[in-house]
Amino acid sequence: MQLDLGNGVNLRYEIHGSGFPLILIVGFGATLDLWSDDFVGPLAEFFQVIIFDNRGVGGSTAPDGRMSMEIYAQDVIKLMDSLGLAKAHVLGISMGGMIAQQLAVSYPDRISKLVLGATSCSAKFIRKNPRIASLLVLKWAPYVAMRALLSKEFIATQPALVERLLQVSRAHPASASTMKRQGKAVKHFDLAENVAAIAAPTLIMAGTDDQIINHENSDILAAKIRHSQLIKYLGVGHIFPLERRAEAHMAIIKFLKAR
Repeated sequence: MQLDLGNGVNLRYEIHGSGFPLILIVGFGATLDLWSDDFVGPLAEFFQVIIFDNRGVGGSTAPDGRMSMEIYAQDVIKLMDSLGLAKAHVLGISMGGMIAQQLAVSYPDRISKLVLGATSCSAKFIRKNPRIASLLVLKWAPYVAMRALLSKEFIATQPALVERLLQVSRAHPASASTMKRQGKAVKHFDLAENVAAIAAPTLIMAGTDDQIINHENSDILAAKIRHSQLIKYLGVGHIFPLERRAEAHMAIIKFLKAR
């Protein structure tokens, strides 16, 4: 499905299941196809799961110009408005977690519960790592990028799942211009002094072998957000929902269903 936001912006989105809405937000350069049926399916048994492509990526369009977490968050609010959703749970991974934080800070009345995965509250806390650059050349050096996203053990033992991730990444690669603008949005992201205001119950998740956003960022988030829980997966990389799918499902559903 497509939603026309005006000014040359159209969002591609999908809805799965029924129940209280749960919006999933993907990260840097990714499309909604990253959320496999195996991940969305179990969540859709309990929630109305809404997935979408961020502006300028995959099936979503965007004009030239600046991108920021504020702009991405506004897009999510417009999507919610179009679907008649007063409130929703929000789950964001990596850059998607930054957008989720921006939503919780800027639109607190629209967020019920928050799940922040493999993310940071500020670019200044992210250690510079040459592996991050490999994401910028994913379509040229995909196997190099995989080590930035996944643990060595997972790459060695789960070749079929790694190959699927490669296929998804190749299917709808973001343009160099979009990735550059997303990179600037991440570089200028800083809510370090604002996330303490987040009142929504928050689940923070990370893998200790994350090569993109070092897992210490999850400790910072947990220390700053009052009503938060922290789960770390030992030896797991950036895309922990793929490496620890069953455990992630269990934790997410339990957290979101709790009263």
